[in-house]
This record gives sequence, C-alpha cells and structure tokens, in this order.
Amino acid sequence: MQRMSAYGVEPAPAPDDFNAEHLAIPAVGAMRRLVRARRTGDGITRQRPFLSLDTWLHDHFKRQAPSAYRVSEVRLQDGGGSQMLVLLEDPSFCGSGGCTLLVLDRESVGMRLVSQITLARPPIRVLPTRHHDWHDLGVLVCGGGIRVCYEARLPFDGHSYATNPTMPPAEPLRTNTGVAVFDR
Repeated sequence: MQRMSAYGVEPAPAPDDFNAEHLAIPAVGAMRRLVRARRTGDGITRQRPFLSLDTWLHDHFKRQAPSAYRVSEVRLQDGGGSQMLVLLEDPSFCGSGGCTLLVLDRESVGMRLVSQITLARPPIRVLPTRHHDWHDLGVLVCGGGIRVCYEARLPFDGHSYATNPTMPPAEPLRTNTGVAVFDR
C-alpha cells in the first residue's frame, strides 16, 4: 500500500491485522518502477508513482485530476487478476460524508473503472464475503448527517460495487471482519 500526495508516493505501513495473504499482492511490474525522487523541505524523500495510474486519473477526470490519493493493489476476484483501490483524498473529491473510492481492474492494456464509490471513509476493508465471485468491500459511514457511525458492506452485483454506502444494496456490517487496506 502506498500513499500519494502532491509530492508523490510514500510507503505506508502494513496493517497489523493483515491475515488474508491471498488478498495481498506485492508491488509488481509498473508499480515497482518509480521514476523520480525529490527531497522536500521536511527532509522526506517522496517519489512519483508509475505514470499509468496518473495518466488514467488525468484522462478520466479531465481538467480536475486528483492531486492526493492512496492506492492499494489487491485481489478482489478469486482466481482473477489484480485490482486497485484508489482513495481520492483531494478536497475536490471529498465532502462531509467521506471521499471518493475507485475500484480499478488492471487489464493488459491499462485499467478499467469497475466502480466509483462516494462517501468512503477509512478503514476500508476487503471482506471475506463474496457476491458474483468478487469480495465485498467494507467502508466506514460517518458524517454528512449520519449521527451514529457504522461500517457498511458494499456487495458486487456482477458489474460494479454499490456506489453509495448509505443506500441499498449496501447494508450495515454486524462485525468488523476482513483485511483493512486503508486505515484511518
């Protein structure tokens, strides 16, 4: 898992409860090819990530590409390829209820948008439950008029995930299970 800021990528620590090894994918291919590092005033070296995600975000959002995001590569589909969860932390993609979460499917020629989920707050989890052979996602629902925070399960309908965790088919989770890919 990596954190993207306006300065580039910072490695993030692996969560302590990361116990589902089949979900984790080591940084492979283009993710290992970091192209440039620069030292900032705070003494931290930050690196620019592989250009394909930056290019995809710029092409998808046109004029308003996000300047801050976190990315984690996971396996949501058993036996399938890898997917990317991208939490857009740019103020243009966040509101009082949370930020936008993208689910991208890595393909041989690039990336395909599977879902664009609004109102996503960490912790964001890959759950052990599945719909249509894809793992469900868990997000925190809080703020934006929600008085009591809760974690919601976002099921996969065969084409995409539920896009709003406050409305069906999303539903409140009874227990906090799964692998946290983004902590608070």
